[in-house]
Amino acid sequence: MNPLPLGMGNVNFCKIEDEKNFPHKLNFYATSLERKNPDGQLTVKNRIEKIFNGVKLRYPQIFNNADSLELIPRSLARIVSELQKYSLLNTNIDIKGKAYEEIVGANLRGDRGEFFTPRNVMKMVVDMIEPQIGEKILDSSCGTGGFPVIAMTHVINQLEKIFIRKR
Repeated sequence: MNPLPLGMGNVNFCKIEDEKNFPHKLNFYATSLERKNPDGQLTVKNRIEKIFNGVKLRYPQIFNNADSLELIPRSLARIVSELQKYSLLNTNIDIKGKAYEEIVGANLRGDRGEFFTPRNVMKMVVDMIEPQIGEKILDSSCGTGGFPVIAMTHVINQLEKIFIRKR
């Protein structure tokens, strides 16, 4: 059973792709009028599908031509109207994993056998192993990517300190 509506992940790709288009006009939006009527909802779906067609062309290793958003126009317009308030590119990478765990986590915990390691435990482990620039990290149970993201942030902080010292 898929815990997210079919195509929901594809909508996130569309949001990110549209944000990359800045400073040009953004197309990932739904006005309040569009959300309220079927014609407007269809307009939103068509606008987002146009973005998704660009995503499929840009990432053929991930998507094929048959991939679609698979959301009804009403649902898509609602999702877009909620997501348009936020930037997925200008947020801390770890926030996305935390959001995923909050949205999906309740459906996967316990009886389905998936558990999420608390962020403070991940940070403690990364601080203990102290990954260095050029080293590789393997998280064989990589669910939302928390350990690699925290390790990457740790190394990025090291790089920032080096570059600040060189200035």
